[in-house]
Amino acid sequence: MDHSRFKELVQYLKEQKYIRNQQDFVERVNSDKTTVSQIINGKIKIPNSLFAGIEQAFPFISIEWIKGSSDQMFIDPPLTSKQNTTGALVPLVPVTALANPLGEFLGKGVKQEDCQFVLSTVPGAELAIMISGDSMEPKFHDGSIVYLKQINDAAFIPWGNTLVIDTENGAFIKNVFPADDLTIEARSINPMYPPMIIPKSSIFGMYRVLSLTKFFPTM
Repeated sequence: MDHSRFKELVQYLKEQKYIRNQQDFVERVNSDKTTVSQIINGKIKIPNSLFAGIEQAFPFISIEWIKGSSDQMFIDPPLTSKQNTTGALVPLVPVTALANPLGEFLGKGVKQEDCQFVLSTVPGAELAIMISGDSMEPKFHDGSIVYLKQINDAAFIPWGNTLVIDTENGAFIKNVFPADDLTIEARSINPMYPPMIIPKSSIFGMYRVLSLTKFFPTM
């Protein structure tokens, strides 16, 4: 097995902005820092669990190439982050869409170079975010990834649909309903959570949920 190919893979993923750094790679493939460092330095073999993690996180990379039995690094030519058609890679915004109304901000102006990229099979997806919390259970699970497209909320809001609402107090995934001229009502699916009244003036943007990848953490 050619350990230099593993090192080349990590370097390629960093150069092409699929990962931010080696630690980002470790997390994406569900491994640990020591194992990855030892493989890069040629001290241990690549475990099968790591091959599985690479295949899941970067499905365009040929496992046979890493093993040295193929000269082709890619299963298919990698798609660029700017493509917006079926099978495109889209930025996974490096914050969590809050299913509960506390925590980090999605905010304005997140740079693509600060993002990971995930494969979307949905035409029109512009970005993806990971859900945190259980307020949208049982449809949207904690750790699920949703693929989004921004809507023109000044022209039309699809009332009754599930949207991600990007506000000055955080990003929320909720079912959206009209309240009055100045506010909207954001409802959870989980009945344990009360509705939220959000001022329209605090909203940066709204995003339609195009697709969902149900991801269940293993740790």
